[in-house]
Amino acid sequence: MWRPPFRYLSSWLDDAVLNGSVVLEQRRAFADTKVAQPPPFEQLIQEITEKTPLIHWAKKRTRFFWDRIPVSLRSLPYESYIDFHKSPGPNADTLVVYHHGLGEIPHDTLPHVLFRHPKLRARCDWIAIKGIHHKSWAEVSGRLLRDRNTFIRSLVASAGVCKQIVQDIGPRYKHVVMVGTSMGGIISLVESCHEPQFQLYVPFIAGPNLADVMLKSSFRCMIHGAFRRRERQSPWLHELDMTWRLEGQSGPPIRPLLARSDRLFRYEAQVKCYERIQRAEIATFEGGHITGAVNLPAFAKHVVSMINKNCWEATPKTAAKLSEMKIA
Repeated sequence: MWRPPFRYLSSWLDDAVLNGSVVLEQRRAFADTKVAQPPPFEQLIQEITEKTPLIHWAKKRTRFFWDRIPVSLRSLPYESYIDFHKSPGPNADTLVVYHHGLGEIPHDTLPHVLFRHPKLRARCDWIAIKGIHHKSWAEVSGRLLRDRNTFIRSLVASAGVCKQIVQDIGPRYKHVVMVGTSMGGIISLVESCHEPQFQLYVPFIAGPNLADVMLKSSFRCMIHGAFRRRERQSPWLHELDMTWRLEGQSGPPIRPLLARSDRLFRYEAQVKCYERIQRAEIATFEGGHITGAVNLPAFAKHVVSMINKNCWEATPKTAAKLSEMKIA
């Protein structure tokens, strides 16, 4: 079957970057993972519910154009922050929360470009979350990816921060939307699994089947061989796939944008999972994970289209239904 040259280039670039990272790194991901079941999702949700993140909302602007607000996670011994940007216009009625991808440093480059779109700039306040263990790539590889449990707990903790943001300031807005790239897209799906707070979720180059990413995609070259062999046979492998948690749920719409030649979130594998989730509708574009991540025009077009359709231009009846889906 003939494939356009750009598809080959996109796939090759994904593989080249991943294998290059393996050469540069001294250790593989999850090398320190002990032979034991990961903490169940329900347990992690209980932990983050009992010790909710504490967001220290500033009374005065801490940066010239935005507020940098400290966050105490409490469920983990870690401090982080969020950057809160206000729309320059007087008609902002929508809050968009953005979470970056794995190793996306700086954490806010993509949303800075995204929110130059006239429609988003005019109507949206936006928040960029700084994820756990993302001060540098050395911290990402040395702490976040040190073992599986640390990684999973970090995803749930970030989802808890997203949830807390809406609980704290969501009532100020008519619409609340969550957008995430790659790992951030996974975090948006984690948040939507339990008492979803947002009216719309837009995962970008991300899908619910994390097990496929870790054990079957090109990303597996970055993971410790003993971990891969052991986890592939483990009885708890389903814990790394959120499809079965989401497929039987009703709730706010999930509108992913997937890249056809993505070598991490493999297109065919993630599409099969999304097709089982009733409230998900997939959009696609040409590209891989790396070329997709820099295709900001496609991302901006998709985000604007989905917010328009599901929030701004929704009929009164649909808007009321979406509002009921968001847990107050």
